[in-house]
Amino acid sequence: MQREKPWRPKFVYLDLNHWIYLAQAESGNPEREHYRLALEMASKLVSTGNAVFPVSAFHFMEVAKIADAARRKKLANLMMRLSQGLLLSAASSLLVDELRMAVAKTFKRNFQEHAIASVTRSLKAAFGSMAAASMPQRLDELASEPAFLEDLLANGRLSKHLIEKAEIIAEDHENARKSAWDVSRQIRKRLYCARLTLGIQSYLLSVLREFDLGFTDLENLGPDGMVGLLESVPPLDVEISLHTERNEHRDRRIEPNDEFDLGFLSMAIPYCHVVATERFWTSLVHRAKLDKKYGTKVGHDLSELLQSAFPSDC
Repeated sequence: MQREKPWRPKFVYLDLNHWIYLAQAESGNPEREHYRLALEMASKLVSTGNAVFPVSAFHFMEVAKIADAARRKKLANLMMRLSQGLLLSAASSLLVDELRMAVAKTFKRNFQEHAIASVTRSLKAAFGSMAAASMPQRLDELASEPAFLEDLLANGRLSKHLIEKAEIIAEDHENARKSAWDVSRQIRKRLYCARLTLGIQSYLLSVLREFDLGFTDLENLGPDGMVGLLESVPPLDVEISLHTERNEHRDRRIEPNDEFDLGFLSMAIPYCHVVATERFWTSLVHRAKLDKKYGTKVGHDLSELLQSAFPSDC
């Protein structure tokens, strides 16, 4: 059963390439003329209150890699106009709430479900565990002002350390994939889920304690039961599914930017109504039927997506 998306206006998530093409169309670049219609539709949807285009932490990090300050400034201005200063929450910011629902359902415990705050005006919520401890409270308070966010987006620079970290993670995943090529797809999926469980261990154990459960109860679920628990948490479900599908493409080397893509897709697909991304990820999403599972329109043609999602508003 699809989880209902009651939020209004509808949320439309664009990967950075689509933002760049819209900005180029707005600047009159003849090579992006076909994006002018998409820009007109997006602007109309925002002005009529039918849609917003939230910005995520991954956008901040990717824009910060652009060397040209003028390009960053134009891009930031467009992104703030269409997002209205709304940010997509980080998976880690929602993880405890989602795990509570998943654990309660798995172990048949009473729990009152409540709406998930998938968009926010808090930078801490948008960056989640990446910035929760280090971000000053004053910075988070200023984030409620779109003009401040625009300035932050336009002037942020990504450190060499973070770029190198993404490269290390990609290399680690590539090596892990190669080492598991001789086992079945099911086993490879279980192996990834085991690594994922270690990564969220503190969140998971905290939630288990709330229900008077412990690690032994998880062990009693068995491998398939544990995978099922993880897959009942929407961001983890999308991450597991796309990671598994991506790894089947052995002719395609795992790229550092894959982690950014997996990161935003794991949040955008469950919590947004429309997601525009590149062809490769679109094909994986459709193959895994994640678009149907979460009732999300996912594609690579932005004009087509907007016309399909808002037939009477565009």
